[in-house]
Amino acid sequence: MSLLVFMFPTLFVAIFVGVVLVIAGAVSEKMGKKFTATEAVVAVIHFLSLAAVALSLTQIGFTAAEKWIPDLLVDNAWRKQSMIESTRYALSVLIVTAPLYVIILRKSQKTMDAWIQKFMAGAVLLTSGIVALSTLAVLVYNFISGEIGLRFGIQLAVVLLVSGGIAAYYQLHFREKVGKLALLKKFYLLKVVALVIIAVIVGFMVTGGPAGARAERFDDRRLSDLSSMQWQIQSYYEQNKIMPKRLLDLHDAVSGYALPADPRTKAAYEYRVIKEGAEIVNGTERAVAEFELCATFETERTIDSGADAYQKDSTAAYLGGESFLPSYYQGDMSSHWNHGEGKECFTRILKRYEQDVPGTPVPYQTMQAEPAFLE
Repeated sequence: MSLLVFMFPTLFVAIFVGVVLVIAGAVSEKMGKKFTATEAVVAVIHFLSLAAVALSLTQIGFTAAEKWIPDLLVDNAWRKQSMIESTRYALSVLIVTAPLYVIILRKSQKTMDAWIQKFMAGAVLLTSGIVALSTLAVLVYNFISGEIGLRFGIQLAVVLLVSGGIAAYYQLHFREKVGKLALLKKFYLLKVVALVIIAVIVGFMVTGGPAGARAERFDDRRLSDLSSMQWQIQSYYEQNKIMPKRLLDLHDAVSGYALPADPRTKAAYEYRVIKEGAEIVNGTERAVAEFELCATFETERTIDSGADAYQKDSTAAYLGGESFLPSYYQGDMSSHWNHGEGKECFTRILKRYEQDVPGTPVPYQTMQAEPAFLE
């Protein structure tokens, strides 16, 4: 569940609050009260930074629960990737806006009039209440629809912790005990700082941090390189009727194809022909070639149409007789390129009907020249 969708209504409310504050500033100026446009801007920044921090904290808590308590009924590769990306976005927003919120909160109490602080507190309580109730409604709906109880409990606790903390602090602005408010403000700031630190640590654990993200990008590049070489091998086999003996045979100065290397170590990828020959199928001779491409990976890729479990199975490369090998692209969610951490080899099989074998009956569907295909 992504809470970033609540950012848009929050921004709308912030704009509304800003307009009201500007109008109030103009009215108060005529009435002789001290309220400037600068204070209105500070109030809007206060509101926006609080909304960003609250939504980011909740988003990170939700995705952590979804990652560490998986639900096989709803979790899949696309959902997991979306979860990681939303966590990275929330983490980025939190790191940027949390210091701003703390600074604005400390200064606003000293510079703003009490009636402005009450107006801001009312806007915060209204908006946070709407978002919290909407989120709780979604959580309850998911729970009665079969959500895992423990995951529901953790997400519920996150909502109550964030929204409850905000409500407990801002409702104090409607009381006249200024001394108590100043004391509780310090406690509230310590709580915010502690929650932000915990959320940043949890966010890095969920996403893998900058180092983990960079390692994934290197592995994406390696898979793209292997996919490119795989296509070149298939093309070479179609044109020359034999497999290339080495990867250097794929180098083509005319087409401009240059062999890729490992993006980090610059080492050459490994290639090996497992077997090359022919077989007779229904009286038709068919050329068969099997090869493998190998690379050394830094992370584990665990994508599967079922439980997303890593399974090393050479038959996963088969595409049910379609006329192409499984290619890889950034964001690919197929299991054909699953790998573990370390050296991993991908086995591929090419089969092609031969049209020039004397005395061999050829089925009608193979009368036209066909490319090599994976069976």
